[in-house]
Amino acid sequence: MHKILTIAIREYRAMIVTKGFLIGLAIVPIMFLGGAIIPQLIGKSLDLDDKKLAVIDRSGRLYPVLEQAALQYNTTVVFDSTTKKQIGPKIVLESIPIEGASDELKLDLSDRVRQRKLHAFADIAPAVFEMRLTEPPVTYHSENSAMSDTKRWLDSVINGEVRRARIAESGLDADLVNGVTSQVVVDGRGLLTRNSSGTGPVQPAAKSNAMETLFVPMGCMMLMFMLIFMALQPMLECVLEEKQQRVGEVLLGSVNSTQLMGGKLLGNVAGSLTVFVIYASAGFGIAWFNDVLDKVPWRVVPWFLLFHVCAVLMFSGITMAFASASNNLQEAQGYMMLVWMPLIVPMFVWLSIVQNPNGSFATWFSLIPPVTPLTMVLRIAASSAVPLWQILLGVALTIAFTVLCVVVAGRIFRIGMLSQGKAPKLVDLLKWAFVGV
Repeated sequence: MHKILTIAIREYRAMIVTKGFLIGLAIVPIMFLGGAIIPQLIGKSLDLDDKKLAVIDRSGRLYPVLEQAALQYNTTVVFDSTTKKQIGPKIVLESIPIEGASDELKLDLSDRVRQRKLHAFADIAPAVFEMRLTEPPVTYHSENSAMSDTKRWLDSVINGEVRRARIAESGLDADLVNGVTSQVVVDGRGLLTRNSSGTGPVQPAAKSNAMETLFVPMGCMMLMFMLIFMALQPMLECVLEEKQQRVGEVLLGSVNSTQLMGGKLLGNVAGSLTVFVIYASAGFGIAWFNDVLDKVPWRVVPWFLLFHVCAVLMFSGITMAFASASNNLQEAQGYMMLVWMPLIVPMFVWLSIVQNPNGSFATWFSLIPPVTPLTMVLRIAASSAVPLWQILLGVALTIAFTVLCVVVAGRIFRIGMLSQGKAPKLVDLLKWAFVGV
């Protein structure tokens, strides 16, 4: 045991006390979360140029309404109410005479859009106020109309005015119509609870937040993925370096392969848990600073740690086996695709699992051992109603599969560390794994 701990401490220091580790702590979260965080940080600050919108108003009634709405938008929405700083682009309207508004004119307007002299143009039909229309009453033309904020603004203003005009022309009371057609809001809430003793009053259900419901589970899954990612690469490079420089042969002269592999795995788990503590502390600090500690899924933490340790042991063992059977980094990277696939697959189905965490698909998928750690944590974070027997079964299957992976990887590691020359074929790896020779 002393030798295992010595190796573990050495591996832990090799992983933690390096410049690469410190750089990785900062770079890896940016790699995985930058796509979601950076747009929120920069907002629209990089696009403050005026959005010039040309309007062909064939109805003769909507352009003045659009002018008034644009003035209000540019005064209130575009500027921050507290700092008075511009936070978005202004909308600048240009009226196009309807005389001669043919396809040739629309082609000229399209060319102006391509030349960046115009952001977009809209063509409003004369019959836009009629109730039964056979053709689109308004067409909006731009380079990317599907994602355009200007299009959404135009849609909102025109629909509001057309609705008001139709109600007035029908001789109906506007307040009555709005009251009759007002939507009933379905207030999404969680589940009611009682205190741990089961004797206190029933606790009211908290309101559900769509963004929180989606991205808290995803954040837990991505955190586990990042921790595993940061643990596997150093393990791969360390084992490969020891084999190439024949250091592994010297080590195996002092300890057996089980002790060497056990020490490396233990050090790798300790290093990964250190990264978890750093990230978790930073996350809790940010939550405390923003007064949202009540949003932290505390009930997930113990299960996260348990599944995380199993996942690191499982995938580190497989990584060590492949590294020991490879002669260079190129060969090892080819094998690593077999390691990354079980880690990547849950990301393809995470949305389906979050939407129905207790459905049959989510249940059975989370009980497939290679993907159980990530998917079970995803389910637990998405729902407090995951049956305990399913969680315990997932733990049991993960531990059993982890033990199997470590044993099989140990056999490959024992032979692979001492083998040199031609890289073994997949058949050879299977023979080493199941026969041990």
